[in-house]
Amino acid sequence: MTRWPVYVINMDENRDRLSRVTAELAALDIPFTRFAAVNGRAIPEDELARIYDAEANARRARHPMIAAEIGCYLSPIAVWDQIAKGDHAGGIVLEDDFTASDALPAVLDALAADTGDWEIAKLFSLKKDQRILERRPLVDGSDIVIPYKVPTTTLGYAIRKEAA
Repeated sequence: MTRWPVYVINMDENRDRLSRVTAELAALDIPFTRFAAVNGRAIPEDELARIYDAEANARRARHPMIAAEIGCYLSPIAVWDQIAKGDHAGGIVLEDDFTASDALPAVLDALAADTGDWEIAKLFSLKKDQRILERRPLVDGSDIVIPYKVPTTTLGYAIRKEAA
């Protein structure tokens, strides 16, 4: 079985987070590629205007996005591009503020081998008692579920190449 590549999104100035993530993943024998996060605050105004449709956002959302939020969206999109162009059937995307459990290697291996019907599998949720529509075992102690409402926190997820 081939484990999918792991990407950690990290802002250049967050060296402490990168050091912590490096140690944590090394202890679990999980190699990764650091992906430099897009700093939305550093994007020139004309470029922001080109990539962000304020009118469409106003129709779909309650509040306009700020530059930092736009950067938060652009970072994973760039990682998805690498996954889509890569040789693996998917990839793992982690934010640099996650905390890995000892079960993470087994979960990553199981996701790469899983043939179930999913495109993106979140690896974390703050809500432990959320309403679940469907559940099936993935690996000892971890299930793949379809929640009634998708959790908002995104610290890490697996994404299949087709979805990327």
